[in-house]
Amino acid sequence: MDKKGLRHLAGMRRHSLPALLKAQYDENIRSQLLKLIPAAERIGIYISVDDEADTRKIIENLLQHQKQVFVPKCTMKQQRPSLDFYRILSLEECLPSRYGLLEPIPQPSRLCDLKELELMIVPVVGFDSRKNRIGHGRGYYDAILQQCRCTRIGLAYTLQQVEDFDPEPHDVALDMVITEQGAF
Repeated sequence: MDKKGLRHLAGMRRHSLPALLKAQYDENIRSQLLKLIPAAERIGIYISVDDEADTRKIIENLLQHQKQVFVPKCTMKQQRPSLDFYRILSLEECLPSRYGLLEPIPQPSRLCDLKELELMIVPVVGFDSRKNRIGHGRGYYDAILQQCRCTRIGLAYTLQQVEDFDPEPHDVALDMVITEQGAF
């Protein structure tokens, strides 16, 4: 199956997850992630939407523990969509974008230099046994992951795992995938 088909399959599996089970899985993922990252101080992380693995409680926990949390805002650079990461002190500093995504209010003094991040937590539509990630297909995070020299972690449910696939030249594999069943 090609990557587009695998993306569709993994997305449908994730979408079919019952809400109660999703909440349990999200708690397992959050618990495992927080055990693995106590030393990281500067963390990039997406704000989850819809049926993605929930990051809002993770963000709140990181902020309570005085971590520096940076979340993405979609911007245009050289006539191409891109992501800039801004430090937030609360999720209340974010507003819904035209696509329904919660994004930080851009403040130049809070713009992140991606090279200074210690950890980047990214959304996953699908993944394989080699930690190759399938995103939404727009390449936003592949471009970001090429700039980051930090640990790259994807959050997903086990049911999002797909057969191994050949990554494209611009794809960046993850260092770790955390699911409700564990990290690998």
